Amino acid sequence: MLAVVFRRHLREGVRYEEYVDAWRAEKGYGVRARVLNATSLDDEREVLTVGFVGISTHAMKLAQRFLQHHDESRHDRIEDVIDAPPKVARAETIAEHHLGSDSSARPIRVGSRESMLHLTHAHPSDEPPSPSPWIVLACARRLHERPDRRLIESARTPPADVDGLAVLIDARGVDEQAELVSVLFVRGATDVPGWAREWLDSGLEPLTADVEWTGAYRVRDEHDFQKDPISVPLGAGESLLSF
Repeated sequence: MLAVVFRRHLREGVRYEEYVDAWRAEKGYGVRARVLNATSLDDEREVLTVGFVGISTHAMKLAQRFLQHHDESRHDRIEDVIDAPPKVARAETIAEHHLGSDSSARPIRVGSRESMLHLTHAHPSDEPPSPSPWIVLACARRLHERPDRRLIESARTPPADVDGLAVLIDARGVDEQAELVSVLFVRGATDVPGWAREWLDSGLEPLTADVEWTGAYRVRDEHDFQKDPISVPLGAGESLLSF
């Protein structure tokens, strides 16, 4: 399972809705793919896009030429509404943890039926999105050694005083093997809880050589790009965020 993270900054005067219109795919990719967009809590012109794709790293590399052709006009539209080239991180998911309100953190096998990343093809729906808001914290860091599942699971200790539900995904860089990309989805929050920042860094300080970037965002929408691209109601039955 791959995680692909884009950080883009909108041109002055461009509304988020205009960005989504330019960004939206015209046709699917033929593989399981879910994408979430979020805007920065500090700068609404900064947009975070997190995509989860059900293919291997090797398959992604083989598909690069197809993807360039598939997305050519889409990328042209996106360039018209952003003020700088996007910052991109491609990573292989290696660990997933679910945090309950009782402060218990359970490791989950990525892609299993319990997993947030048990990707299925969503269907067009008139179901309303959940009224519960979601915050996503994201961080990319370089470690002193190549991260693997056992290393990350042993480092991830649950924080105290948890008030909410959360899912944490850790992924190992594809282009830089010592890179660790982490995304933490927090349900029911309109601002960043202190325990969420604590968990994002939990146990990793001794392993970290450098923090490349970190940010907090409000999740805005979700999309399924497997077949005909469709919008998925956030938090509804087929949403990744229905936990």
